Amino acid sequence: MYKTIEQMCAYNRIIGRGYDVHGTPRPYDEREFFQIVEEMGWNQNNPDYRCLFEGLARYIKGFLEITTSLELGCGPGYLLDCLTKAGIEAVGVDANPYSKKWFDDSFPALSSRYVLDPTFSKHYERADLFIAIECFEHISDDLLAKIMEKVAREIQPVFIIFSSTPFPHPQAEWDVQWGHINLKQSPAWEAFFLRYGYALAQERPPVTAWAMLFKRVKG
Repeated sequence: MYKTIEQMCAYNRIIGRGYDVHGTPRPYDEREFFQIVEEMGWNQNNPDYRCLFEGLARYIKGFLEITTSLELGCGPGYLLDCLTKAGIEAVGVDANPYSKKWFDDSFPALSSRYVLDPTFSKHYERADLFIAIECFEHISDDLLAKIMEKVAREIQPVFIIFSSTPFPHPQAEWDVQWGHINLKQSPAWEAFFLRYGYALAQERPPVTAWAMLFKRVKG
């Protein structure tokens, strides 16, 4: 049985995970982050998770009609697997070595398509689609600016699929432990992407209630 956020917070208080020696909430380390993903069912071991990203892959393939993609913050990498199976030349990028190892063990044939790049500093080829799902809320504004400058200059996607939770959780320790340092409402993200030449489209990708699709502005 997978834990809810409320159950996870209660469990962590008991075992002390996500707390410093003074009992103050702290961000999870990479290993803990990986453990929490497993315990909450946020990977392909969970059929509901599989269904969500299989549906997103069908939407990308059928509606956007793209042939290449790059996902930042790909986590367990299931979308990378789904897109590859859909015939898309997909690349996933993440900062967590535990997630990378788990993916490599689960999908050895796709190991080279999953890039461990904590600072997003490696070179990437152009891609039709850039994906960032529940990732940007973990990143500071200064680093986000560098990321989007690189995306606009180097990757040059036609589309961006984006989702970043806009709501602080009622249990405040969760946002601290899960590393939510940059919660913004949709209008703020819309203005952010427009600065790099991407305008909000009317369509909403089928991944979260607040997900957005951006398209490159011509000219």
